[in-house]
Amino acid sequence: MKKLLLTLLGAAAALAGQAQPAKVQKTNTLPVYVHYMPWFETPQTSGNGQWGWHWTMDNRNPNVVDASGKRQIASHFYPLIGPYASSDPDVVEYHLLLMKLSGIDGVLVDWYGSAGTNGDLGNLLRNSNALINRTDETGLKFGLILEDRFTGSVANGRTNLDYARTNYFNRPEYIRYGAGNDPLLGVFGPITFNQPSQWTDILSAAREDVEFLTLWDNNNAGTNADGQYVWPWEDESLDNYYSYMEAYYRDRAPSKKTVLGVAYPGFHDFYAQGQNGGTSYFDIPHNSGQTLNQTLGLVNQYRANIDMLQLATFNDFGEGTIFEPTLETGFSYLTRIQQYTGVQYTEADLRQVLRLYNLRKQYAGNATKQSQLNQAFGYFVALRIADAVAMLNTVEGTTPPPSGQPIPGTIQAESFSAQSGALTGNTSDTGGGLNVDYFDTGDWLEYNVSVATAGTYTVGFRVASAYGGATLQLRNAAGAALGSVNVGNTGGWQTWQTISTNVTLPAGAQKIRVHAAASTGCNVNWVSFSPASSPGFSVTLQAESANVNNGMSAETTTDAGGGQNMGWVDAGDYLVWNNINFPTTGQYTIEYRVASGGSGGTISSDLNAGSIQFGNSTIPGTGGWQNWQTVSKTVTINAGTYNFGIYAQTGGWNLNWVRITKAGARTALATTSASQAVLEVYPNPVTSQLRIQTDMSLTDARYQILDAQGRVVASGPAGNGRLDVAALRQGVYTLVLTAANHAPLTRRFVK
Repeated sequence: MKKLLLTLLGAAAALAGQAQPAKVQKTNTLPVYVHYMPWFETPQTSGNGQWGWHWTMDNRNPNVVDASGKRQIASHFYPLIGPYASSDPDVVEYHLLLMKLSGIDGVLVDWYGSAGTNGDLGNLLRNSNALINRTDETGLKFGLILEDRFTGSVANGRTNLDYARTNYFNRPEYIRYGAGNDPLLGVFGPITFNQPSQWTDILSAAREDVEFLTLWDNNNAGTNADGQYVWPWEDESLDNYYSYMEAYYRDRAPSKKTVLGVAYPGFHDFYAQGQNGGTSYFDIPHNSGQTLNQTLGLVNQYRANIDMLQLATFNDFGEGTIFEPTLETGFSYLTRIQQYTGVQYTEADLRQVLRLYNLRKQYAGNATKQSQLNQAFGYFVALRIADAVAMLNTVEGTTPPPSGQPIPGTIQAESFSAQSGALTGNTSDTGGGLNVDYFDTGDWLEYNVSVATAGTYTVGFRVASAYGGATLQLRNAAGAALGSVNVGNTGGWQTWQTISTNVTLPAGAQKIRVHAAASTGCNVNWVSFSPASSPGFSVTLQAESANVNNGMSAETTTDAGGGQNMGWVDAGDYLVWNNINFPTTGQYTIEYRVASGGSGGTISSDLNAGSIQFGNSTIPGTGGWQNWQTVSKTVTINAGTYNFGIYAQTGGWNLNWVRITKAGARTALATTSASQAVLEVYPNPVTSQLRIQTDMSLTDARYQILDAQGRVVASGPAGNGRLDVAALRQGVYTLVLTAANHAPLTRRFVK
């Protein structure tokens, strides 16, 4: 009995211990806090059955849902979890864990107090406390930035400071700073109280000295202020956000006792669109993360003049200053902060936090599942990430059968034994169930399988993508790529296609992985394996679609099929196509489609940057630069996936395509698997003119170019295949091409 009691006590202690927050180890010692808005309401929390103003402004209605499932909200950005209530405990948990794994030390709450003129003051206080009351269990600190514009009176101000003293300042997790270890307190302005005597009166209610910071270049609190904090701002006519901030850090910050610097991704408010008669303050483009890099760079440059860093903001969707993951920016801003703070965690870990949130919602009301998810949360705060993921796997029931899944057969994507970076969601594909989504570059899914018979199998990848541009590989346990497929734009995230390739597998139990070698977003529902029905193999590699081009230039071709060829070939020029799978060992015929208006030249081919060479072939003079002939060579190639290259031993010729065919294969099997996308853009990066190549008619086709925030910055007819982009700023853009009887096609390019 005594032994049993000790065992039970030990188990209870272990369970309690797993929820103790561990301190995140960082290489950057600068304290990093994030500004947080607690003002979001849903019909379930607002008290009036309506969505809160910060989701609607004057003219948006989140009850309107588009075909993709997005609600209509007052923002240029859409949260990955959709519009939410700030008091939702699952949302609070999600936000705090994202902060923790990003190396953020604490949260600065945009605080309206307990007394004032704001109509939803009670909701704001409830929401603020919903976050504040859970900071300790995650190991984060918190502080306050007062909103004095709605305080109403000095008496209300004293009431608010007394509330803060009674409820916040006495907590060990409250942020304190300075020689006196004083509670950190900021004010957004001040805006209402602009006399130092008013602040002397208000701050007296704290009954201790506070480290009081005003907005930068605001001196209205007089000597009550210990310093200032920097904030996103620019004179729109001067576009001077960077120069003004640098001048502050360089010239004015050294005279302040305490300076709270700032980093932000950009400023793109919704006031002109969302408010009736509204106008925008200014616009600081996100520039695909470059604005964040700039603001962080200034903090590094003037680190000697900066005491702490504030990220602005976590979730001000109305002003577009958000670090919270969105459909438009993904996790990119938080992963940049992970790099800045120097934590060991990655986007894959942040995605597991999103997975926890999704499971909270999926199993709402299921006490058993919620108890398991509580354990997963405890593992997260204890920084036992592998244990947290294992518990999430248990909740989802994704533990694979121990004997391995049979091949031939179909493997459901969500039945992985291990994974990195992927999430699961409900699918509308035939058969229902779950699919894997948010499958981005570097993500992988691992499966325990049992192959009945060694041989060549046709692998079908059931995929969907609204973007295209993904390359999926099947890899063995050693990490070698066995085969790959390129995923184009299927027409939507739940518009499914099956894309196949052949791979060779040994018999027996083994591990295989589906690896995203490249992806701008791809969903996977299942992977099927069936014995290859034919040993035939043929692949046509278009010259202009090579993954690597050294020295050659594209031009329009008059060869059969049209499109482009590569010309101006000099000795030493080369092309490389990545991840070409040769399903079986044997003889292959390599055909070069060439033309030469001179005396011809010499071409060679190889695998994996010359580690395997196939010798030279002579290119004759064909009588013109668009007079085409086919030159062939037969070689022996071992089964496997390689990077295939051609090399100009001597120049003076043009190349339209290279075809590789397994001896005895039917030419009807020829595909363009090295470039399955039906839309190509080049040059990329581009300076002034972007050219389009597609296998559909451009007659009556139109294009739009979207910036990183999803705004249309250029549009027009695409008929000539040449787009003038000289006026665009530097950054990453998305081209959307629309033609009759085709789903819209998208490609990203860099200016």
